[in-house]
Amino acid sequence: MTTHTCPAPGCKVQVHYNQLACKPHWWALPEDIRQRVWRSWYSRQATDGAEHTAALRSAISYLEARYGGPV
Repeated sequence: MTTHTCPAPGCKVQVHYNQLACKPHWWALPEDIRQRVWRSWYSRQATDGAEHTAALRSAISYLEARYGGPV
């Protein structure tokens, strides 16, 4: 199984490759950001993926700002 570390600063939890963050940090994101990530995930095959990349960057920036800067 391919994993990566949750992008929240200081978090060491390994998450499945198709998940952005660990459960607590995913639910810490505002609903509008979570919805944007989900919508862009499902539509990414119909686009070049740029919308999904932008949604991921927005979510990670939020986590960095909330939990203390870049990893």
